[in-house]
Amino acid sequence: MTTGRLGAALLVALAILTGALPAQARPIPHWRERQCRFARYDGRGGFTRHEIELTIACAARRWDPPGEVRGSRCIADHESGDDPHDVNASSGAAGVYQWIPYVFAEAVRHHHKLVRRWNLSRSVFNARSNVVFAIRIASETSWRPGWTTAAGCGLP
Repeated sequence: MTTGRLGAALLVALAILTGALPAQARPIPHWRERQCRFARYDGRGGFTRHEIELTIACAARRWDPPGEVRGSRCIADHESGDDPHDVNASSGAAGVYQWIPYVFAEAVRHHHKLVRRWNLSRSVFNARSNVVFAIRIASETSWRPGWTTAAGCGLP
């Protein structure tokens, strides 16, 4: 065990023994899982389809939206084919979950603490931010009315 890992393990043990952390607490997951950070996971710049799918699965596990991981992936597939640069020519909706830009900006404003804590981009074209906001909001309000493709995925 490396010195850093040994130190971290000792801190967790100390926290449990002093009551600062409950004994049943889960160990801290890998750094990518903690905040759904999968950009460049495949060793390439930007987001690959695989990295977007990992981000969707991570966020769905964290916030448990209707339809969970399967439903969240289905909607992204229907909306943009997992393309973070996709733009709907008629509505201007953009990104993985096809956010209307002013609605995305409002989601960013409303969830300003999440933006700070997770260091999220304010760009609708950032795949991680687009996914995290969509899934976070779906967990609060359901996928409808914002994502009409939810019906095609068998979601309420």
